Amino acid sequence: MKLVIPFIVSLLLLTACTFTPGKKGPGVFPPVESDYKSIIVISDLHMTDKRALEGTIIPSTPQYNNIPFSSLRKNKEKILQFIDWVIENKSWISEIVINGDFFDEWAVPMQLNVINSYESESNFVKAIANANQDIIQGLKDIFEEGIKITSVPGNHDMGVTKEDYQEIFDGCVDYITTYDKEGKTEDTKGLGTYYPKYFAKKTDSTQSSDGITRSSSSEKTLFDDITGLIAIEHGHRYDFWNCPDLYSNRVTNNEKLCDGNKVEGITTQTILPIGFYVNRMIISQNLKENYSASRSIANIDLEFTNEDYVYTSPTGDKIHSVYKNCWTALKTSNLISSDINYLYNDIDGFNGTYLTADYIPAKNDTRKIYIKAEYDSTWEAIKLLNNVADPYADNLSYYNSATNMVFKSKLDESAKTQYFDLDPEVQVVVFGHTHNPKLQTYNDKNHIYTNTGTWVDDTKTGSTFVVITPYVEDNNNKLLVGNYNFNSKDDIACNFKSLTAVLPLNRELTE
Repeated sequence: MKLVIPFIVSLLLLTACTFTPGKKGPGVFPPVESDYKSIIVISDLHMTDKRALEGTIIPSTPQYNNIPFSSLRKNKEKILQFIDWVIENKSWISEIVINGDFFDEWAVPMQLNVINSYESESNFVKAIANANQDIIQGLKDIFEEGIKITSVPGNHDMGVTKEDYQEIFDGCVDYITTYDKEGKTEDTKGLGTYYPKYFAKKTDSTQSSDGITRSSSSEKTLFDDITGLIAIEHGHRYDFWNCPDLYSNRVTNNEKLCDGNKVEGITTQTILPIGFYVNRMIISQNLKENYSASRSIANIDLEFTNEDYVYTSPTGDKIHSVYKNCWTALKTSNLISSDINYLYNDIDGFNGTYLTADYIPAKNDTRKIYIKAEYDSTWEAIKLLNNVADPYADNLSYYNSATNMVFKSKLDESAKTQYFDLDPEVQVVVFGHTHNPKLQTYNDKNHIYTNTGTWVDDTKTGSTFVVITPYVEDNNNKLLVGNYNFNSKDDIACNFKSLTAVLPLNRELTE
């Protein structure tokens, strides 16, 4: 039996938070009266291994020995408080979604092997989990309280597998690596989009054997089947620097892509993008200042034997001028000295030592990696391999994507060009990745985009989370989306005015 429930299209309403934006204090949740529970989305925790948390020996540069380089040290205690707060508020929380960069495989200085004594990437991921066992156990405790937990890949944990999650969490966390609404089609490794399927009711519910609370009422509403209304992904799919790159180093699978060049030290198909190497250069630079998470690519300087040659464009491709302009604009006086101008890598099929110049796209056949990576033409192929819905959207042009490190709003626009413009069913899109929380409307103001921000230590907008709450008002089914900053259980600030969407769709719900 099918029940068809009509809904009237309505303009999006600006609805005040339970408390004024910027005001802090306890007792502000649940954000609206509802018979249904909320979904909470967090991202970018960047958990690291013991080396990063406590410091380690840095070969050849002992002046940097035992300096911690994790971006999550001070805020670990805050995360544990947040976990306690979630459990205390379980009566109105249906699900926690971790929107990428939960683990951080990239937080390793240039001078260290990534995997090192861990012997395998899987063991490295487990070492990160072991170094943050209090957080892992806290999430298991949340699950035991009947709250569903879901995670999707980010760029810093694109090598983490479902098997890793199963071993670490014993089935307490669903790891989403698909990109279709039905959850059937596997995405490119390192990517995944999560479409929540329902909201649990606050009352008249039952807990199934898998620990997830579901409605037991025979009366169905839209909130019992919301598949396709909310899309949650990390957002690095649309970032030239940080999306999986299946193209440039595909020498073992399709030599024609690299003009038949064999690359020493690459043993398998790889997905690591340029951003992996850039991030490790940043970590090395930050060792000099005792790590500060707010430091960025703007603090590094690339040193080359012949920089002009690297940027030469004999065929006139604008790719090289774009690169040169980007790098020049981002350099500062805080130079990486020549004594650390090398990079060890033993992850994702690599096994060698590389100069920083080895991965800068150039028509230079002496580079060891990213052979003939002329990204103004190959960027389109990379987007297709990453299942980008509209690879030709203006905000994803090579120039806009290559400058995303500066103009992050271009990446945020992918919520519009890749979802709202293509699929009228999608009502809310949630990204992470940029570390900049956002909450805004697109198109006809019937679509909400929010960015979950980050939990790393030194950002001005750290410790942010998103709450999505369903409720009924004036016979309309609505979603309230709020973006908040968690400082402590008694100190939660509303970052923006919350936004309310009236759901306009006719849904056929199967009894």
